[in-house]
Amino acid sequence: MLPGTIMYVYLGTAGESFVTLGAEGREKTAAEWTLLGAGLIVTIVVTLFVTRIAQKALTRTVAPEDNESAA
Repeated sequence: MLPGTIMYVYLGTAGESFVTLGAEGREKTAAEWTLLGAGLIVTIVVTLFVTRIAQKALTRTVAPEDNESAA
């Protein structure tokens, strides 16, 4: 749950930055946009990584129970 929550918070922050672009009187620099983009990419990669680990652990946990009930 935590990686997904972090991703949604990040997307909300990035969305707010995009919506208020120009309303604050200054534009974001290229470095700020680069960091926002990098943060988004890292957040997605970490979320996918943690999801795969959780799926593998769940499969290992559930699979032995399925085999026992079939026997």
